[in-house]
Amino acid sequence: MRLPRWRKATWALVAWCVLILIWAIAGGASNNCGDQATELNKSACQAGTGIGVAIILLLGFFGFLFFSLIWFMSRPKKVFHKEGYVAVISNLSVVSPTMGGHGGAVEI
Repeated sequence: MRLPRWRKATWALVAWCVLILIWAIAGGASNNCGDQATELNKSACQAGTGIGVAIILLLGFFGFLFFSLIWFMSRPKKVFHKEGYVAVISNLSVVSPTMGGHGGAVEI
């Protein structure tokens, strides 16, 4: 089975989401609240587990935002040619020093 040819930022985003999901599931499943002495202690233990999982998911959300911004900033730019063909160029200043990031058509 061959892996998809995604960009490195896509792999980082997917790896982050999988890591957070595994961490949250493991954190929620690892509470040993059954051996607490009283019902109050058991309830406090379960509440602490819920708060811990919520903090993990909040951390995961902020990491997702961070990696999403990197993903959007690292996308290749599409430049349209006069005849409608598309040239995918990641750095426009390499093609023409006058075009560097200003948009416009690239003469191919």
